[in-house]
Amino acid sequence: MRVFIAVLVLIFSFQSWTKADDISDFEIEGMSIGDSLLDYFDEKKLKKIKLKHGFKKKIHNKYCDRSLSTIYFNVCIFTLTKDKTYKIESIAGFIDCTDDIKACYKKQNEIDSELKTLFKNAKRDVYSYSHAGDKTGNTKEKDIIYLLKSKDEAGIAVLDYGKEWTNPNSGREDHLQVFVDSKDYARFLREDAW
Repeated sequence: MRVFIAVLVLIFSFQSWTKADDISDFEIEGMSIGDSLLDYFDEKKLKKIKLKHGFKKKIHNKYCDRSLSTIYFNVCIFTLTKDKTYKIESIAGFIDCTDDIKACYKKQNEIDSELKTLFKNAKRDVYSYSHAGDKTGNTKEKDIIYLLKSKDEAGIAVLDYGKEWTNPNSGREDHLQVFVDSKDYARFLREDAW
């Protein structure tokens, strides 16, 4: 039920995206690509919410804060490590699926139906694969990605973690993710992340 309510809130919040001209008009928890994290947090808070990530290249900082949202169980934001302005490169909101992964696939399809109407001019791609970070091959991911003319991306992903890679303390729990990525961050994920 919690997932259903969260998805309804998400769908209604997407309505503001219909008038958007570029990725900076899309918001997750009031934040957009290109904004400065300093508009939302002071540097002391950023140091508290900064997390390590598993990417092989350490060119991004990751900030996650569960207190940012009533919709998502967590929100994570990425910035470039050397950027003193903390410009947002990626934002993702996460919905817990540990109790029912099938319900999350269903919700992904429902959100996708809404996004199809919102991103009529974007290229839509669907990918299903074994997650590269899990060497056992048992973690499955399904991404639905909308590529905008600017090469920025928005989409939804479901991660179904294999038993060997699941770890609640590291955030590796089955989840649905709604995300917005700058073109540079999207390219990094495709080419260099793993």
